[in-house]
Amino acid sequence: QTTHQGSIRSANPTEHTDVCATCGGTRWVRVGSAFGQPDFGKMRACSDCASELFEQAHLRLIQAQYRQAGIVRDHSARLDRFAPSFQDEEKGKAAAQAALASVMMWSAPEGPGFVILTGPPGVGKSHLAEGVGVALCERSEQIMYVRWEEFADLARDPDGSSEYLRRLRGVYWLVVDDVGAAYDPRGYLRVKLAEVLTSRIDAGKRTLLTSNLSPERGESVDHFW
Repeated sequence: QTTHQGSIRSANPTEHTDVCATCGGTRWVRVGSAFGQPDFGKMRACSDCASELFEQAHLRLIQAQYRQAGIVRDHSARLDRFAPSFQDEEKGKAAAQAALASVMMWSAPEGPGFVILTGPPGVGKSHLAEGVGVALCERSEQIMYVRWEEFADLARDPDGSSEYLRRLRGVYWLVVDDVGAAYDPRGYLRVKLAEVLTSRIDAGKRTLLTSNLSPERGESVDHFW
């Protein structure tokens, strides 16, 4: 066997299991007290293994929070990776910087309860929406990240819509991305979202919406509540 970075690895390349060099994989080490001392012969938990186990448990917790929040990507959309400079024009850079500032303010402990990001496709709204979702997950906050297509499917589900809408009303942090993208000729989705938003606003919960609807084209997200 060969030693590698504090762990013992089998010389067989097909075996990938690391064994702690401190405790040999038992996760316990003997206290180095002299014979006759009160601690002689006693065992204590291996600090190296305890640190690794804590990191693994923390990672599993964060991954579970991602799943519960509805964030299923590789989490590359992060707020610290959002670069307003990718916009070609100064006006676009200023708008992207303002959108980032709005999202950061919304996610702050004493931030505003309701924020809407609007603009054409490709300006970074979804990056910001998912990025703030990742940031809130890493803060262990109670959050749901919802794409409008998902909302359209589940709000129309005759078997599960009531429970789904109850969850949207109940969660403290809610991000709804790309509002208005799904076909809604009779306005059913607008009514359901309006019910959710009214309940959340009355309860003082945090909500962030993004949308490609543009007031300049006579479109508005105002009719959703």
